[in-house]
Amino acid sequence: MELHARLLTILAVATIVAGCGASGNESFKMTADRSQEIGMSPISFRFDYSDKFQEKAGARLDGERQYVVLVAESGGKLLEQVSVGFLKSDGSEQVRAAELPILMERYKQKAERTYPGYRFLQEGWTKVGGMNGYQLFFTARSAPVLDKGLEKGKVQGRLILVPRPGLSGGVVITAIAGRSASFKRATQVGVKGLSAKVLDSFRFGS
Repeated sequence: MELHARLLTILAVATIVAGCGASGNESFKMTADRSQEIGMSPISFRFDYSDKFQEKAGARLDGERQYVVLVAESGGKLLEQVSVGFLKSDGSEQVRAAELPILMERYKQKAERTYPGYRFLQEGWTKVGGMNGYQLFFTARSAPVLDKGLEKGKVQGRLILVPRPGLSGGVVITAIAGRSASFKRATQVGVKGLSAKVLDSFRFGS
């Protein structure tokens, strides 16, 4: 009887620990049908994210439609924001290897118009959910935040072009960290903090 009671106690504790590990996480799924319903090019993808984020599918950010925007705040100030938009990209892997750095030039110009005080830091290849992508790091004096307009105060940003492997099209993932995130440098955005889970778990397909 004593052994049985101990086993029940161990099982109960294990259940509680497992439950604690699972809490705090949400999953987002975009299907081709859903993307068309919100007026965007058909594409499917999924990722996990912290429940500290507020999620809004089909939102507009700085006048441009996004598949989804995630926003986390602390004390009414921006903590982190992640948006996923459409990337027009065609061709083989070899073509894309040459194409993405060229496409990024267009996004640099757009970033200069979007983020007051924009300052380029660096660019180069990266991985998102194990897939190849091309990224840009930057800082700015302010950034457009969902439903709030421009959030004033220094922000650090990371913009990543992620084409679908073997298929046309892809996504543009933009992660922004506000002053409240306390990152020492912009290259920590998406590596640490809330947005890291989104990038690590991102996958194309349903």
